Amino acid sequence: MDILRINGIIGEREPALESILIENGVGENFTAQMMRDYLSQNTEGPFTIEVNSIGGDVIQGFEIADMIDREKGKGREVTTIGMQFDSIASIIFLKGDIRESVRGAGPLIHNSWLHPDQLGDTSLNAQTLREIADDNDEADFAMMVEYVTKAGRDNKRLIQDLMRNETQLTDKQLIDLNFATKIIAPISTIKHGKALSYNSKALKAMAVQSVQEYSDVLAFRDGKVFLIQRSLDDDFEAGKFAFPGGKIEEGETSEGAALRELTEETGLTVSNPQHLGQITNDDGTISHYYAGQAEGDIKLSETETETADFYSLEELKKLPIIMDSLQRYEDLILKTTEMSDELSAIKKAMNTLKALVIGGRKSMLLPLAGGAGELFIFSEDGEIEGKRAVLAEGGEPTETPAPEGSHSLNDGRSITVGADGVIQSVTESAVDALAAMEMEKDKMAADMEDKDKMMAVKDDEVKAAQLALKTLKAETETQINALAASIKQLEAVVPGGGKPLTRQAVFLKSQTDIKDMLPSERRLASQIASRKND
Repeated sequence: MDILRINGIIGEREPALESILIENGVGENFTAQMMRDYLSQNTEGPFTIEVNSIGGDVIQGFEIADMIDREKGKGREVTTIGMQFDSIASIIFLKGDIRESVRGAGPLIHNSWLHPDQLGDTSLNAQTLREIADDNDEADFAMMVEYVTKAGRDNKRLIQDLMRNETQLTDKQLIDLNFATKIIAPISTIKHGKALSYNSKALKAMAVQSVQEYSDVLAFRDGKVFLIQRSLDDDFEAGKFAFPGGKIEEGETSEGAALRELTEETGLTVSNPQHLGQITNDDGTISHYYAGQAEGDIKLSETETETADFYSLEELKKLPIIMDSLQRYEDLILKTTEMSDELSAIKKAMNTLKALVIGGRKSMLLPLAGGAGELFIFSEDGEIEGKRAVLAEGGEPTETPAPEGSHSLNDGRSITVGADGVIQSVTESAVDALAAMEMEKDKMAADMEDKDKMMAVKDDEVKAAQLALKTLKAETETQINALAASIKQLEAVVPGGGKPLTRQAVFLKSQTDIKDMLPSERRLASQIASRKND
């Protein structure tokens, strides 16, 4: 018969529990995934599970128990042999159809609890305690249901007492409660380790809660960032330079902590701090960073700070930075600069839009050559000559009229400003004038080409008309010649008579010839004959 051995701790080896495992000499563990792997390779027939475990994660323990139930539902017989089956391991043992407990195994059943080592640095506030209580109550109920299922409902109160009193069951109790179907001789010397029970869900939640977070401030003034030098007597990174900051206290936001620490350590404040982001440190702690313009006077903490001042990026590179974080500090300063430039660009664009709305639909900002400033032109039609110009600051018009005289614009043009800032004339740049001439030249060439094409079309039409006229003349001449020949025939005298034919005679005589003529020829011949007879 195939035997599956469950040794050590149930579930993953949680870092918070490692000291307990080492203390108990537990070097192995068995997970729900291992159970799935075993069942995927052993799909038929009875199988035996040998349990030698101090317990462990109730979540994974119930997963394993559920998998055993599913196999039993397929008709497979399961035998469990219990060497040590404390806490959640007892639930796995109870899933056997045949349950053989080694003599003197003494399994421990109890309510869920947490070992102090499992708490670590967790801050046990009311919310945390409620979550731990809820998770443990759920686990207690699920385990009690399994115990009562085997012992019977009449033993429910007894089971509750045994769990509450953290009872190590005797061989007799195992048989009386139907936990074991048989007590067998020890397979080997039993070495009892300390029972262990934990809820991985609660453990992970507490691990998240216990992560320490810090918040620092990059306070700028005149392009330099404020750094403090830690006290030379400090027991941590003494004499190193750092941004002002510190731990985020319970119930405090990262921004609130940053501003509080800044004021406490330096006396400075910042308005509208920008969150640069957060970084997970090598030790698992998290650092938040904020940036803003420094306000107020410097008032250093006498106990925490040796010196403090504003430093440029180049100066900062020469200082001993805390935790060897020079690269991080450089990246944060550069990120702040990029954000500042982007913000300035956005503000300028917004000011320009605002000014255009105020000044008119087609008002405009015109930068002066050489970075000499900007002029704001009030215009409704997009033209600038004859319009009023004022000095601009930050993209917005001021009340100051543009100075009188000639001014060169950034686009190469020059303007002449008269009294009250009115633009008297605009001179296009040489480049613009040349471009305009080239455009005019191209336009004229295009116009000539269009005219040539039109003339060519006209010539073709004239030639076609001339050809049609020539063809018509030739056809007319041919018809005239044919008619002349016919007339001569009509003028001939009738044979044997010697007298001219009368109109009727001509008509009768020429019936044979006339019937071959066209209608127009017939009419013409008839008219000619009539005139001659008259």
